[in-house]
Amino acid sequence: MAQRLVPGEPGGLLILAYHLVGAQADCAVDLPSVTFRRQLQELKVHRRAVLLDDAMKALASGSPIREGMVAVTFDDAYGNFYEVAWPILLELGVPATLFVPVGFLEGKRPAPIQGNVGGPPLRWNQIREMLGSGNLEIGSHSWSHSDFRRLTPQERLEDLRQARETLEDRCGVAAKSFCYPKSLWSAQCEAAVGKIHSTAVIGGGWVLKPQNFQPLRLWRVSIRRDMPQRLGRLLNSKICLEEYLADGVRRMLRRNHGRRRHQGP
Repeated sequence: MAQRLVPGEPGGLLILAYHLVGAQADCAVDLPSVTFRRQLQELKVHRRAVLLDDAMKALASGSPIREGMVAVTFDDAYGNFYEVAWPILLELGVPATLFVPVGFLEGKRPAPIQGNVGGPPLRWNQIREMLGSGNLEIGSHSWSHSDFRRLTPQERLEDLRQARETLEDRCGVAAKSFCYPKSLWSAQCEAAVGKIHSTAVIGGGWVLKPQNFQPLRLWRVSIRRDMPQRLGRLLNSKICLEEYLADGVRRMLRRNHGRRRHQGP
């Protein structure tokens, strides 16, 4: 209800984050396929759907984005994306960016969502097929999908390099963007990511404009089934309050984590 009090903001870029669609999983990030289809139809009415890389070029130009844009992103690269979400995206002509946890697809790391509720990962040939449509681009979701704050500087760089090199080798395209696993961020993590990638997404909930554009800290809104199913009000607001508050909790946890590290055991 509080979202109704947020001032309107039809311009700028809004980045949406999805995970699963119609997977019959017992988790909040699994959205019914009927709801997902309705949301895509709705966002096309309110904003222009673009690939994340195209949106970055518009933001970097410094010119005001008067015609509101929206970038749809998907995390975790479960096979469910190819089976359920992708046909809907393709049918409605909505492009998407897929963030791939590379170790999961390679069979070297566990599933990103605890309990493997999303089923098996995508296959590399499925990703190459989707890339061929021009309606999909890929980014890295790391190799290990672990808390980057807990890795040493060398471990972070090795993870980032291994993920990007494997992803580009398997798919034959550049993977310029990165998604912080579990939206866990720190200045040290950002510095490492900036050595490997040109852009990175995180939580936060704000609409992006040239004046608040930070390429390695791009705000997104995570879409879950316990949120209002209609997106109209969100698509025309300057911030998603629910995501902003959730990100505030994450910032508090990051500060506490930093204090504990500074104080030692």
